[in-house]
Amino acid sequence: MIGLLVVGLAAVALVVWIAGVLLLHSVYYADPDRQRRDRTPADLGLVHEPLAVTTEDGLSLVGWYLPGTRDTVVVVSGGGRRPPGETLGMCAGLQRSGFHVVTFGWRGTVGCDAARHTQGVWEQRDMTAAVAATRRRVGDMPMVMLGLCLGAIVSINHAADDPSVRAVCADSPITSPVDLLYDTARRRTGFLRPLFAWPVVLLVRLRTGAWLTKMRPVDRIMDLSPRPLLLMYSRDDPIVPRRRVEAMFNRAREPKRLEFLMADEHARAYRMDREGYMARVVGFFDEALSGSLHVAVDQEVSAAR
Repeated sequence: MIGLLVVGLAAVALVVWIAGVLLLHSVYYADPDRQRRDRTPADLGLVHEPLAVTTEDGLSLVGWYLPGTRDTVVVVSGGGRRPPGETLGMCAGLQRSGFHVVTFGWRGTVGCDAARHTQGVWEQRDMTAAVAATRRRVGDMPMVMLGLCLGAIVSINHAADDPSVRAVCADSPITSPVDLLYDTARRRTGFLRPLFAWPVVLLVRLRTGAWLTKMRPVDRIMDLSPRPLLLMYSRDDPIVPRRRVEAMFNRAREPKRLEFLMADEHARAYRMDREGYMARVVGFFDEALSGSLHVAVDQEVSAAR
């Protein structure tokens, strides 16, 4: 009887563990919805051109170029698995401020060739292709980057290796995909998080060939210096713990700035205050390009350190 009870409990534990691993995997690595209709620049009445973006592994991505009047181009990239049209409000604000703007879709998202999501590992190829397409269109014009969530970490990694990028504005970057899995599992399972996080890492490897351990923007962020960096986070971000925010800011070198925005969702501050958000971003790029950026850190974080 005791033996049957032990076997039964073990079976239940196994089922719960498998369900937990699959649930955690689905939260961040389920295939994007490719059937939904996405916005285009034409829907917003924006002056634009289609931009051909092809990755080194042969994937075609949707891309748009919005011409401006200033001698600077902004490469805008959105969140993981999100349709590229979600960034168009920001792109419109940047274009109104005179910037040339390029935005594009991640592999596997609507309008792009099908591919699995890898939280930045293979998406770095997408950014490389988008930058190359931008250079073909605008030449050696000064370039800056604005990235949200996935776009933020890929922008950091790309700029670390590309000295032609003059400044990076990173909205809600995680420290690494593995840390993200650990933090999510910790909120739900406490000390059992390694039992759920690492199987997801292996599952992503089996499905995509990508090792999530190779994507660690927290280890690359210092290589942006001496180019300016603006880190922005929602004040009550439910995804990125405050200790991760501090790790990113502390690892970065000057000139750098950290700002918390009034939002309680991950990478959704723009939706809460569009005008204020764009004023921060445009002001940062103006300071960065003029060489007048000063180091600043949100007072709440200063008091916590």
